[in-house]
Amino acid sequence: MKTLAKRQRSKSVHEARSHRASRKESATSSHSAPSPASSHTLAAASDTAATCSATASVTDDREPCKSALLVLSTCHAVMAGLVYRKEKFYIKFSVKRHVGRVNSVAVTERYIASSGVDERVFLFTNKAEERLTAAARKKIREAGDPLAVRLADLGSIVPPSEVTALVFADGSQHLLCGCSDGQLLIYRCRDWSVSTTLTVHEKAVVGLAVHPGSHGSLAVTVGEDRVIAVLDLLKAKLLTKWKYNPSLAAAGSLSRRSEDDAQEQAQRPSVFASAREVPVGVLFSPQGTRLVIFSRFSFVVYEASVMKPICSLRCANPQPPDEMHRLAFFSETELIVGTEVGALKVCRIEGTPDKPLNMTARLVPISVTYPESVRAAAAALLATPVKVDMETRLKNPLRHINRVKALQVQGSTIFSIDSSGIVIAWNARTTAEDRLSLQYVTSANFQGRVTGMELYPLPV
Repeated sequence: MKTLAKRQRSKSVHEARSHRASRKESATSSHSAPSPASSHTLAAASDTAATCSATASVTDDREPCKSALLVLSTCHAVMAGLVYRKEKFYIKFSVKRHVGRVNSVAVTERYIASSGVDERVFLFTNKAEERLTAAARKKIREAGDPLAVRLADLGSIVPPSEVTALVFADGSQHLLCGCSDGQLLIYRCRDWSVSTTLTVHEKAVVGLAVHPGSHGSLAVTVGEDRVIAVLDLLKAKLLTKWKYNPSLAAAGSLSRRSEDDAQEQAQRPSVFASAREVPVGVLFSPQGTRLVIFSRFSFVVYEASVMKPICSLRCANPQPPDEMHRLAFFSETELIVGTEVGALKVCRIEGTPDKPLNMTARLVPISVTYPESVRAAAAALLATPVKVDMETRLKNPLRHINRVKALQVQGSTIFSIDSSGIVIAWNARTTAEDRLSLQYVTSANFQGRVTGMELYPLPV
């Protein structure tokens, strides 16, 4: 009887050892895979995104934004807040905590954070709703007004190096900080302590995005070392990384040229350095099915479920006015681009992971219309050459004249702001020819050197 029990125990031990060995081999093979498609986190996020995308493709009747909070960062150490309500902009707050330029801001339901060149991150919270009774909240909602915004200073945290990118993950649970030394710091918002530190890049982090369907568990970073990294934040590990390359070598690509065309293209004057193009930003599509990495004169769109490129665009004859500063997804297939001269252009995303599409062309400018109240003034303004000194002093400018520093999409409303502080709200619609068109709604002049803008929709 004892011998039989010993044999059974030894058999169970051998089975457990073999099971652990098989698990270790599977984990090793998953780490060596060049793509993070085997990650359970990414698979779940992609399934959620696919479901949302299928639902969104049935109907895309988005309503214009009714109320939103726009948080601006400036070169003057000032962080300001604008409230968009009833098709007007209102200044809500303006705080000066940093010494020098404010690099980035992040905003969520409970917190607002800002980082600057002084290597500090200042934290704020919204205390307005705590002072309102239930009856007062109901009265405000019935009147169609947004709930008030009142900042309360929470102090600051001091990371080991300058923070160049800020993002809140999983609602208001964690704050992600991309640093100039290539590290990614994750702070717990509960006590503002560092929960995770990841060394991702050899140089500064220039872009940071969190997958909208992963509940804060999947993030993508880009750095000055031209590396794109995909991270699992729950397990605090690197899933995969690769070098940015705007040229896609694939069968069926539409960017093949004959030798004569290639020689002619090489003789054209250009400031485009194709081999060493450095990415400057990253963002996910609204449903999380697409991911775009962009640089000055090119961008690459990836399928988020497998992290494979599906579309790449490079300017045919890039010049300084064509430089792309900010991108924004209007839908899963339409990408809006803000350029150096303040123009808004659009690109329709095509291609599949099996047959990626290379495009060497110019972006299509977006047609703009104006309401009857300002149509005459807009026609007279557009018929004359750009006068920077005059237009930057207008109270309600009708167009951008400097580089676009930020683009935000909420519903069918697009918010754009340029480096001179001109912020404009546009209502987007699709014409009968299936082209994107913008209608001017309102504008404001912040009159400051703006570095970025983040948006949070306010409840109505």
